[in-house]
Amino acid sequence: MSTTLYFDDLIATQSLVSSRITLTETHIVLFAGLTGDFNPLHMDEESARQGTFGRRIAHGMLAHSISTGLRSSIDDWAIIAFLETHRRFVAPVFAGDTLHYVAEIEELRKSQSNPARGIARVKLRLLNQGAEVVQDGEDVFAVACRPGGRVMSPRLQGHVALITGGAGGIGSAICQRLAQEGAAVIIADLGPGVAELAHSLTTRGYQAIAVNLDVSSRDSWTAVMADLPPAFKAVDILVNVAGIVRDRTLIKMTDEEWDAVIDVNLRGSWMGCQFGLAAMVGHGWGRIINIASTAILGTYGQANYSSAKAGVVGLTHTVALEAARHGVLVNAVAPGIVETSILASVPEEVRARWIAKMPLGRPAQPAEIASVVAFLASDDASYMSGQVLIVDGGATTGDY
Repeated sequence: MSTTLYFDDLIATQSLVSSRITLTETHIVLFAGLTGDFNPLHMDEESARQGTFGRRIAHGMLAHSISTGLRSSIDDWAIIAFLETHRRFVAPVFAGDTLHYVAEIEELRKSQSNPARGIARVKLRLLNQGAEVVQDGEDVFAVACRPGGRVMSPRLQGHVALITGGAGGIGSAICQRLAQEGAAVIIADLGPGVAELAHSLTTRGYQAIAVNLDVSSRDSWTAVMADLPPAFKAVDILVNVAGIVRDRTLIKMTDEEWDAVIDVNLRGSWMGCQFGLAAMVGHGWGRIINIASTAILGTYGQANYSSAKAGVVGLTHTVALEAARHGVLVNAVAPGIVETSILASVPEEVRARWIAKMPLGRPAQPAEIASVVAFLASDDASYMSGQVLIVDGGATTGDY
């Protein structure tokens, strides 16, 4: 049985992923019968081959109907009313395409006229089997607030979490998930959006602050840890997410490109472990979670990044041994390909080739990585330390 989600349960930038559906001949014939649209471009293979696309395309409104059906498969919100709906047809949908739907909550705000409801603005994308966007748009809903107010999950209540790279795609999802789990969250980053994310969380009733942190600088770490407000001083969860890429083949890679990636991804994680463990010693409880990558197996053009992430795995194993006597558990999460701005910058044909190799047929959403981090940060993982959890949709299965 699904659980009703009220306005108070939603978090900004949360991503929702639907099930998948393959567009079949039956869909096309049934839709034509319902609408009376028997255009040969939809119905006749020979006629379609003479057209612009050289193959049969689905009715535009059939794709819209499918996206609406998939939309209902990914959540069970307490929706009071649909206030706005916008759709844009980006690319044709063909017979045989396998479609799935991704929704990202862009904005949440309380209704000024009715305190019993909130307004949610949701960005929508319908993708095919090659992760090409075929339709996008947005919906605006009025969503009922939970009777009696927000019920906060107690898993991390009373804990303080510092997340480096907290304004990035994966980092922001982790910040929001840990806040939703009850932790006071320190969003540490140098990039844009840090203050905005903290403001978004605090206006929803969560505890969050933004700090500027250069993870590769000892002086920056010292200053940040010293200047934390009293309510955020007792850091007992540290998540090392901050990372950069400077891709180039080995022979062409420069010293600067090597050093920059090692400094942020490896030195930054090492320094985070050092300052994080120092803050946790004496508490008898702590969690350090490092974000590694399946690039530890080797990735073309990423000698610097693969080496840094392999180093993060070795760091995780070693710190786990040293931290155990203090009651601090240290683990790593190794994501595969994740739907972030970095993936969006990859050429379409390269991305399609990657996705074709994935057993689940799609990249991970940042929220799916955040859920694993939340597990490792909680007492549900109380007997796990020194482990690396690969979260890649089965892409590396058999590679070991």
